[in-house]
Amino acid sequence: MLPKLNQELDEFVYQQINNFIKWDLLVFFHQNPGTSDTCSSLASCLGRPEEEVSLALNDLVDGKILKRVPRGDAEIFEYEPEADSRRLVEQFMSALDSREQRLQILTKLLRLGARG
Repeated sequence: MLPKLNQELDEFVYQQINNFIKWDLLVFFHQNPGTSDTCSSLASCLGRPEEEVSLALNDLVDGKILKRVPRGDAEIFEYEPEADSRRLVEQFMSALDSREQRLQILTKLLRLGARG
């Protein structure tokens, strides 16, 4: 049996990273913290449908993990988590380094009905 995630991380996954596109976006922005990019470009980079990436980006903005910046006719997304969110993102990223915790997160997402 896999060890359980701590309650705070479990809630973060449930509320913020509840699908695989958000997982991909969070990992991408965490690994490339200076990135400022459009939805279209991010979708292309991740190999994901733009419409689904747009929904995930908006959720991450609402969750105070990403920032939306108007730039001309486009909207640019940047990685700027607030302090509480940053701490939880760091916990999430650390959990991904552990096979057991990564499997727990994966299992949680599958139980939530996450696709893609």
